[in-house]
Amino acid sequence: MAQPSHPYFPRDAAIPNYAPNISTTNELLVRFAAVWGCGLLASLVLLGRVCPRLSRSDKAVFLWFILCGSLHCFFEGYFVRNHKTLASSQGLLAQLWKEYALSDSRYLTSDPFVLCVEAITVVSCLGTLQVIYTYTCLVFSEPRNTTRVQTHWTTNSFPLSTTMQTVWGPLSFATALSVARTGPWRHPLQIIVSVAHLYGVALYYSTCYAQEQLNGVAYSRPEFQYYWVYYVGFNAPWVIVPAGVFSRFPFLSCSPSSCRGCWRDEWSLGESANAVCALYQSHCCV
Repeated sequence: MAQPSHPYFPRDAAIPNYAPNISTTNELLVRFAAVWGCGLLASLVLLGRVCPRLSRSDKAVFLWFILCGSLHCFFEGYFVRNHKTLASSQGLLAQLWKEYALSDSRYLTSDPFVLCVEAITVVSCLGTLQVIYTYTCLVFSEPRNTTRVQTHWTTNSFPLSTTMQTVWGPLSFATALSVARTGPWRHPLQIIVSVAHLYGVALYYSTCYAQEQLNGVAYSRPEFQYYWVYYVGFNAPWVIVPAGVFSRFPFLSCSPSSCRGCWRDEWSLGESANAVCALYQSHCCV
């Protein structure tokens, strides 16, 4: 029996034109951390100049969503665009994906589920620019004018066509901007993106588990580094952090005697949205 030409599991996975990485694991991780670290540091410096009074917790949430948006749009976007040629490429991002694929070889076999899930997090350039431009104009022009925010949101920003183009990458950037300017939609945006992250991780883990239990197919190498550090550890923040983000919302943790009106106080919403808040209160705060 011929030995497979690659180190991935399952051993009979078809990965044509595979070429081993030319950089070591340490080199790849250092370069990856340096690029994203510089980006986050620059974002933090800019945030300190634009919004100097922002609390530490809000700064942490801002950086989290900047990180999410960057990974979704650029790192995962690279995978979606180049998934057919990753195995033979030697660029930095391609080598990083080949290293991570040791914990999940589906990233080198153009697996339909992985490709679809990753594609959902990436949007067209037009959708990205339109969302960021619209929301930047909204939150940076008159952040204290909540009436204008409500009117602009309901009549101009995020129409259906844009919403269909806009998924989790740009929405993460929009969430970061809303947190930076304490916009009235910062809480619903955080909820939407955080729930999406939790749902995505649940699907990601469950499909691997189901394949192994039902069909005996393992996509990860058994070594500790690949299974526990890469597969479990690298994805765990998208469970832990969203759960922590939820704890920041007073309307999800308030007592029945104190929750009435907290949605309106925090969100400054219009009549239709307040009707939804009233419905929530009638079910959860009685």
